[in-house]
Amino acid sequence: MGPKIKAQVRERAGNACEYCQLRQQDSPLAALHIEHIIPRVHGGSDDIDNLALACVDCNLHKGTNLTGIDPETGTVTELFHPRNHNWNAHFEMSRNYHHREDRYRPDDDSCIEHEL
Repeated sequence: MGPKIKAQVRERAGNACEYCQLRQQDSPLAALHIEHIIPRVHGGSDDIDNLALACVDCNLHKGTNLTGIDPETGTVTELFHPRNHNWNAHFEMSRNYHHREDRYRPDDDSCIEHEL
């Protein structure tokens, strides 16, 4: 993937992770990654519509997965897809949960994922 495509992906994402909304400026030690929403191993392409900007944590956590197990219901659930899902409908802000460290932080506005 060339520099022009990389620049287009970053611009479209507003230089923020498309999964957790972490801005590049808030992650000075690690560059945001360009990742395949549908991984190539599952038939995903290098088309710009299949590329997303992701922070290191989101990219590594998602890996090549397309689904996950909902911890509350035990059902298989589709993972967030930045082109097909609305971020505000898929996530909610919480002052009681810090997703990056798995601990309570009342002074932090973080997001938690909920089922569509």
